[in-house]
Amino acid sequence: MACTTGLLAEDCATEHWCQALGGHREKGGWRADCPLCRASRAIEWDAPGKAVRWRSWCGQHDRDALRPVLRQLVGGCMPGRPQHRISAEDLIALASRDLPKTAYRVAMLQMAGISPREARAMLKIPESTYYDTLRVLGERRR
Repeated sequence: MACTTGLLAEDCATEHWCQALGGHREKGGWRADCPLCRASRAIEWDAPGKAVRWRSWCGQHDRDALRPVLRQLVGGCMPGRPQHRISAEDLIALASRDLPKTAYRVAMLQMAGISPREARAMLKIPESTYYDTLRVLGERRR
């Protein structure tokens, strides 16, 4: 999924990003003016896979300066880890489950916005244990 509404990446790029940034379709993707300084065609995005990928060609602002502005404009469609706080209810629900130690660790990392595959690499989990953990957590095998 490319965005919180469930659209595929290409649809999200067309409907959400273009609308929010006033962009237009070009040969390799979409372009819009910089939302901070209005530099012409300074923001570029495309949808090569499951998420929208963006780049900045603005000479006055780097990606770090643009990221919060884009997050405000496109919201949940912004690629990367979600910027949300973990709720107490989610922590209580996790603590109440009877899970193996590895499954707890992967679930906590997922709550922090890390994918199961990234969690496997971080925790150095063997492949067979990783698939068992996904099964216990009720996720499909990847």
